[in-house]
Amino acid sequence: MKHGFLPVSREDMKKQNIDQLDFVYVIGDAYVDHPSFGPAIISRLLEARGYTVGIIAQPDYRKAESIMALGEPRLGFLVSAGNMDSMVNHYTVAKKHRKTDAYTPGGEMGKRPDRAVIVYCNLIRQKYKHVPVIAGGIEASLRRLAHYDYWSDSMRRSILMESGADLISYGMGEHSIIAIADALDAGLPIREITYIPGTVCKVRSLEEISDYTMLPSYDEVRNDKKKYADYIKEITPVHNVWVSMGKAFLTGGLICVLGQFIMNWVTYMWDLEAEAAGTWTSIILVFLSALCTGLNIYQKLVKFGGAGALVPITGFANSVAAPAIEFRSEGQVFGIGVKIFTIAGPVILYGIGISWLLGVGYWILTGF
Repeated sequence: MKHGFLPVSREDMKKQNIDQLDFVYVIGDAYVDHPSFGPAIISRLLEARGYTVGIIAQPDYRKAESIMALGEPRLGFLVSAGNMDSMVNHYTVAKKHRKTDAYTPGGEMGKRPDRAVIVYCNLIRQKYKHVPVIAGGIEASLRRLAHYDYWSDSMRRSILMESGADLISYGMGEHSIIAIADALDAGLPIREITYIPGTVCKVRSLEEISDYTMLPSYDEVRNDKKKYADYIKEITPVHNVWVSMGKAFLTGGLICVLGQFIMNWVTYMWDLEAEAAGTWTSIILVFLSALCTGLNIYQKLVKFGGAGALVPITGFANSVAAPAIEFRSEGQVFGIGVKIFTIAGPVILYGIGISWLLGVGYWILTGF
């Protein structure tokens, strides 16, 4: 952190010598500067790239002036309903009002509106007609296309159309938000940012984009249930089980062939016994896997081969190296030290635990 907490008031901006923020982030949760909260991650990533970000947490949605607390940002507004969809936050599956809000101090309800992204974006548009508005978070991500809305039992348009936002950064958004910020900082108009993966944009004509897949329109899926079913089927990834199994078999087999080649080579070249050769083979495979992970090669192999690349010892090495590389910017302790066994840790724990149980069982069955 450069300055402790991000600015939440004009006084904070003054203390940090900020006259105008690059981005103002409007969120439906209380401001919690912790990586379990999406806005904190996005804000800190932007800060690390040299952008200034201020937070307006749970503005009074009954007053448009609450959006003006930090002034007009230089590049744009970011909007998120928070860690939870605002409708899920407010209602049970039986559509009964919940009594508490876990993301508001004291569990107080009523600090955020229903359909918070739409409300916040409309508030911004009332006061700032021409400032770019980028929506993100789980609420915007799940509603980025025409969709069935459980709460109203009806089809609704993309939240991009209902909210008046200019762009949606869906999913995790850590890569797309940096690309959006850099494009805006370079002077590119928001309407021309149509090329960034992980975003939803509005265009006047299909001539403005390329390499697209045409989906049924909102009117089509609203009026024809079969169209909607076909539409869902079209956008849902389909995996052929037999093809996936074949790829996994091929990938795992090739890794085993490589391991056997290495074992034969070290046995012949270093004149080793079988046990020592096996140990050196494992060491070399782990090294090669970590190296390929760092070069972004192993991830592509995993994408192709699935379990065939994850199950061998090379997959275990990848699961250790990948988090260490990803979180190295957070420091040796809280980055690499904490995250390095995020995936591999449970494997080690359960592996040792099951081995111990099997050993005890064998000891009992063989008569102590």
